Amino acid sequence: MVRIGILGYGFMGSTHARILKTISEAEVVAIADPKPEARKKALRDFPTAKIYETGDELIKDNNVEAVIIATPPNTHVDYLIMSVNEGKHVLVEKPLAPSFNHLKKLLDLEIPKNLVVMSGFSLRYHRMYIDIYEHVKKLGKTYIFHHTALGGLPTNDWLLNPSISGGMLNENAVHIIYLFLWYLGEPENVYARLYGKTGRDMDDNLVLVTSIKGSTASLLRSWTAGQVVRYYEILGEKGSIHVDGYLGGKISIVINGFKKTYEYPTIVDEMYGEELLDFITSIKEKKKPKTSLRDAILIQLIVEAAKKSSREKKPVSVMEAGGELAEALLEKYRDK
Repeated sequence: MVRIGILGYGFMGSTHARILKTISEAEVVAIADPKPEARKKALRDFPTAKIYETGDELIKDNNVEAVIIATPPNTHVDYLIMSVNEGKHVLVEKPLAPSFNHLKKLLDLEIPKNLVVMSGFSLRYHRMYIDIYEHVKKLGKTYIFHHTALGGLPTNDWLLNPSISGGMLNENAVHIIYLFLWYLGEPENVYARLYGKTGRDMDDNLVLVTSIKGSTASLLRSWTAGQVVRYYEILGEKGSIHVDGYLGGKISIVINGFKKTYEYPTIVDEMYGEELLDFITSIKEKKKPKTSLRDAILIQLIVEAAKKSSREKKPVSVMEAGGELAEALLEKYRDK
């Protein structure tokens, strides 16, 4: 039984907590949130758990073995460092920070070999995307991977505060950037244009293009489009894949002239359940989780390169965007 504490009892924190109730190998023993109404809800949902006002109190609780960090992004790095220093396993939600420079503190962090530190990129655990990954490998050389995501503004106000969330690209579009890395590999260059319509000095519309080992991956994302549209296109030397949807939908696959179609129901709890099981199993079996801290660092770097590209209106090398800090962090956490 892994004894888990949850930092933040908003949408993601309460979702993790609810799903953990269905996992016999885990127990939610503590929850922290600065909002009184969130603490009241946590106490109703988990009457035997300790309820704290601050994350510091929870992290110092000796009964907590593992921490899930589901607070806003501007708190993630500090809570991560504090948790590791207290000897806790950590699942930290994406993104790792509002900006790449926030990661400087990680240079002095030493993670003991017995601790699991995992980043929360949930699409890695979604059955539809796992199946698509297997089909992508059958395409041979991949030429183009494109995703269009049109939608509306989020209801949580902190998401629209760039000092907390880092903007739409940083807080939301990183899910798609993770797919680029998983399916194609690490990008060399990024070209991006970020636009803002909300008047909050942040991006709420963007186009991003990356070059990855001779392939091109692109993303069109909007929070102010006025309509919801989600689809993927993947083209390779042996055929193509078309996906209508995001957390479920229709998939059409043509490989060597043969066409297949699939349809997946919208899956959310199953995805998060598999993610939590990977975290718990990695702790119990002392193995590496599927999503790593290095993944989160690299994606933060790609976001930094995209922002730099948009400012300078030209393609930007991913590594050059982060300079010496990028080289040091990626080397330090190569196996983390």
